Amino acid sequence: MKTNIMLVSFNTSILENIGKGVNRKDVALHITGSIENAIEKFQQNGIDIVFVSGDIDTTGKRKLMKILNLHDENVNIIVFDSSADIRTIITNTLYHKMKNNFSFIDDALTDARFNIRVEE
Repeated sequence: MKTNIMLVSFNTSILENIGKGVNRKDVALHITGSIENAIEKFQQNGIDIVFVSGDIDTTGKRKLMKILNLHDENVNIIVFDSSADIRTIITNTLYHKMKNNFSFIDDALTDARFNIRVEE
């Protein structure tokens, strides 16, 4: 299952370098440089995680977060400093998302014809 990630930034150097840095088969990366395009891509692609650069003005961030939360209240929105290494931030976020994405249930014998109980 692919994780859809969107990166929103006005900084063109971040947008150019990120495409080279994230080469994973389990990630679909959507890159945009405007709030309006970000909203369109979010509606079209079912984005799981949104990374918003710190170089976007406060009004734009609020507008984007409000609209995205109206569409999907479970979306992860992460604001990052534009001077930070976004590749590391994305990798760490994916690691934590995948780490918490599964659970083990030990109920192999609950539907068995002859229930076995271990007593001490």
